This record gives sequence, structure tokens and C-alpha cells, in this order.
Amino acid sequence: MRFQSIQLETIQGCTRKCWHCPNASIEYTGALMARELFDDIIEQLAAMEYRGSVRPYLMNEPFLDPRMPELMRHIRVRLPKCLCVVNTNADRLSLKLARELSDLGVKLRISAYDKATLDRFNWSGITTLHMTDFTRVSEALPDFYNNRAGSVELPGREPVSGDCQYPSIQMYVRHDGRVVLCCNDYHGQVVMGDATKEPLLAIFNNERFREYRSALRAGKRLPPLCDKCSYRGHDE
Repeated sequence: MRFQSIQLETIQGCTRKCWHCPNASIEYTGALMARELFDDIIEQLAAMEYRGSVRPYLMNEPFLDPRMPELMRHIRVRLPKCLCVVNTNADRLSLKLARELSDLGVKLRISAYDKATLDRFNWSGITTLHMTDFTRVSEALPDFYNNRAGSVELPGREPVSGDCQYPSIQMYVRHDGRVVLCCNDYHGQVVMGDATKEPLLAIFNNERFREYRSALRAGKRLPPLCDKCSYRGHDE
């Protein structure tokens, strides 16, 4: 079994402390993923002839990492047939860098939390850029927001049952090599393996992953993590 998307947290931390995000209560350390680990992951994907998506971010703001432009260039060189996507609040993203990354074929997804960000990128003409306006998020949460597996309390976002596709199609590697179950596992409650010691596919197909997938297919949300989650298991 193979994953269709992989997210890599190359640096720990975020530039913001949004009330609806677990990062509001998580200390920013700035710890970096070792370049050796990053390169090893990319080489494993190249050996697999991987054609899914590579997303060099996870529970963080990717452009806090000063290496990010070079890391994305490396992805494009070694994995020319994959989709490279980066999700950012754009606090550390200049128009010049955005255009350079667009020219490389990197898809930019900007979450704009203030008018200055909207104004800076709205008329940029960058064809690979998609921007979502979150400037009114303090007044009303978008329908697709979830409680990050119980890590934040949000009105009307109660735990649900039912299937969830995340553990079957996506892989998530923290900056220190821990592979976690889900992009909502901000506190590392369910660690599936260690990418510094085990191959990606061996982790993705291990017994613990299979246990969670089997339960989710049966509509069961296992503790820890899944049983507290309000995500409905599909893109909303």
C-alpha cells in the first residue's frame, strides 16, 4: 500500500498564535529537520518513482525555514513528476520568492489572515497561487474548520464517528522524524514510526497503521486522537 501525499515539517513553529489553532499554546522552538533526513526521504520517493504530492509543511509555517526555497528546488529536481504544494500564511513570503517558486511549478496556497496579505497577493498575477480569505475568521469559522482532534475547543465542532481517509492516503513526518497518524496530531499522541530509522513504506504498512485504517473503515474512531476529532473524513 502506498500513500498519495506526504507532508514534511522542516521546521517547528509558526509566526502566529491563532485562537483556532493548537499552535496558540505550543512553544515555538525553531527546531529544524536535519537536511540528511530530508534528502533521504526525497531519495526514497525518487526510488519509488513517486508521482503523488510532496508538501513541505505540516503543523508549521514553512517559510520560517530559511532553507525552504532550496528544499523546494530540490524536490522539483529529484521528483519532476510529483506535485509540490506549500501552504503558508505568507508572513515570510515575498512577491519575488512567490514568483520564483511559481516558475518552478510550485503551487502556493496562501491563508490570508489580514488585509495586508490580501492586498499584497491579490493582483500579483501568479498563476499557481490560490488564496483563501480568512480575515473574518474571528467573526465566523468556515464550515470546514475542525477541532484538530480535540486540541482546540471550537463552537459546534463536536467529535464525530465514521470513516476518515487520512491514514490511508497521506503520510506525515515531523521535524524530528516522527511519523504521526494525522495532520491534526499536533502533540504527537499517535506516533506510527521513526523515519530516521525505518523506510517510509515500512512505516506506512505497519501493524499500527493497519489497525487504525481497519477501525476507521468500520466507522470506529479509536483513542487516542480519532475519538476526539470533529473532522468528517472527507474534504468539506
